[in-house]
Amino acid sequence: ITTDGKHITGTPSPRKKRASQRSNETQEQDATQQAKNQPQTIEIARLRIAVDQYQTVQQARMRMWNRRLALSGVHEVSPDTFEVGMASAELMKKAEEKYRTYFGKAILEYPVYVEFLSKVRGIGAVLSAELIGYIRDIRRFGQVSSLWHYAGFHVENGQAVKLSKGKEVTWNPALKAICWNVGASFVRSGHWYRLFYDETKPKEASKHNKMKCPRGKECSEKLHVDNRTRRKVVKMFLSHLWEAWRELEGLPVTKPYPIAYLGHKDFVSWKDVIKYDSQEPPTE
Repeated sequence: ITTDGKHITGTPSPRKKRASQRSNETQEQDATQQAKNQPQTIEIARLRIAVDQYQTVQQARMRMWNRRLALSGVHEVSPDTFEVGMASAELMKKAEEKYRTYFGKAILEYPVYVEFLSKVRGIGAVLSAELIGYIRDIRRFGQVSSLWHYAGFHVENGQAVKLSKGKEVTWNPALKAICWNVGASFVRSGHWYRLFYDETKPKEASKHNKMKCPRGKECSEKLHVDNRTRRKVVKMFLSHLWEAWRELEGLPVTKPYPIAYLGHKDFVSWKDVIKYDSQEPPTE
């Protein structure tokens, strides 16, 4: 700014900057309003609560069963003699089944399930409901990196984040646990994602041999390589989920950095995944 209060030519004034910011905010609001087929907030809230209750019942049943086994060993009696406990477990199983039935119907309201998740091998109704229930609204994540962060698949000081006593977290531990279950499911019964796992694991093993693991002698190479590989598989899946969800809701989707700026061409979209998964896996 000159001494007479005029702005130098070519330098935007604070007023113009504010106007530009308002314009960007308006564009984002317009994109949000144009999102199509978005279920009502009350419905996603119901799904989120149902997911939490399902997990609570399932965990309680498993804890009760493990406790019963432990006590039967101490007192040298068969766990099947605890009739009240057996009846309680059956009631919990029935409750879990009711939640699974609800999930199967509720997720049909979400285009991302109908067009993507339902067509991915290794992802069933429960995992789909858990993912949708915890993420809730993909409009909250303008970049895929934001979703990675929320799911706990980012790094801090070069290390994968984890829970630490007394340290506040900026991610969702429950969603991270769900994502690890997704990764395990892909290893067991995935198709494209299992292929990606098999292709990525040798590369991670090679990296592990060249690097010094911070765990030192306590490092289990096999477990470490497997975890690093699953982490990459899950991040790839989350990027596809983010891409599909936003695209189906009519929201802008940015290309991955290596594709948009570095000229890389090896890009697999969510549509490529479901096309591959629609094929029968080769028989051995």
